[in-house]
Amino acid sequence: MERLTKKLGPHPYSLIFTAAFALLFGGLLVYLCIVLGRDQAAVGLNLLVSLLGALSGWALGMFFSPIDARDAKRLQFVGKTVGAFISGYLLAKVDPFLAEQVKLATESPSKVNWVRVGLCGASMLLGTVVVFVNRAYSGPGERQRPQPSPSLAPVSPRGSSLKSAS
Repeated sequence: MERLTKKLGPHPYSLIFTAAFALLFGGLLVYLCIVLGRDQAAVGLNLLVSLLGALSGWALGMFFSPIDARDAKRLQFVGKTVGAFISGYLLAKVDPFLAEQVKLATESPSKVNWVRVGLCGASMLLGTVVVFVNRAYSGPGERQRPQPSPSLAPVSPRGSSLKSAS
């Protein structure tokens, strides 16, 4: 147990079970993409939709699990930038298409390819969980994280601390 804790951090079993289930569910998603596709083009589209969902989940998992304050600040900036892009430019360009798709879905839900919606959603959820668990539970625990020490403070050549510049 101690060897696992040294290599994987304070929650090794969470990481191991997440990786095992990610492989299992990822394999199942690929299998479903192949089985539910009627021809090679449909299989390719299923895989593309699943890949898009997984990459979106990866981004969400990173956004919701910053490693430290610096990472949180950087991710917050990226989140604001992407949010502004999506709400300002992309939504304006995609809005007519989305409105038409929503109209079609409400008029005849049987025409919506719910299989692809499910593949995208499942891949997104799997990607989010895997990235979140790995970022949140790996590495040293709070009590093991290196803390600043006065002995590590920069020292001038004369031996005095660099606290004041005057």
